[in-house]
Amino acid sequence: MPVPAVLRERFLSADCADCWRDTATPGAEPGMLALDWVLPGTQGDEAPLSAVARPEAAQRLARLGLALAAGAAHRDAPVQAAKRRTLSRKPPPHLLRVVQGQALGGYLGVEIRYATPKRAVTPLTAWLAMVEVLPEGTEGNPVARNLVRNLHTPAWNGEVLLSKTKKAPLRDLRAMNIPEGAHPANLRLIGWIEDARGRVLDVALTDCGS
Repeated sequence: MPVPAVLRERFLSADCADCWRDTATPGAEPGMLALDWVLPGTQGDEAPLSAVARPEAAQRLARLGLALAAGAAHRDAPVQAAKRRTLSRKPPPHLLRVVQGQALGGYLGVEIRYATPKRAVTPLTAWLAMVEVLPEGTEGNPVARNLVRNLHTPAWNGEVLLSKTKKAPLRDLRAMNIPEGAHPANLRLIGWIEDARGRVLDVALTDCGS
């Protein structure tokens, strides 16, 4: 599968059921990979989309320097939906790999591995999202979605040197919890690497459980 050149991140408040069905939602263009985040709403468990809300969504939003919280940044007109489009640089192929195993006992075995390029601006931040693939029309959504169901950020402190000229690949292997209500057959992994300036260096995804 070709490596995406653009990462688009769409954010919804769990309070806003209409945002999920909004026909103006931007889709994924050729060469683009879209991620869908649902933030916890002000209504808590009573919010229409609370079942798929993730607290990490707010952390990701803050990382991007965006504002999406009812009454927080827009007190007169609370923002209910936002999108983030980040151009990724095109590194040499096969620097980032993500692998998923079989779902077992409510967990999914995952691995993320990155061969650090020589000129990377460290420290590096890795993001590994477990997403549920929802085709267009599923649950009333107007576009195909990669709904973030779980997230892991490996504790990588930049790089591991083997010698003055070689670096050891950064690697993390673990089991990730499958949230209640997620369909294991529809789960995929999307991983990406950001440098110290917040630039996306590489993106990778699994396909058909590979």
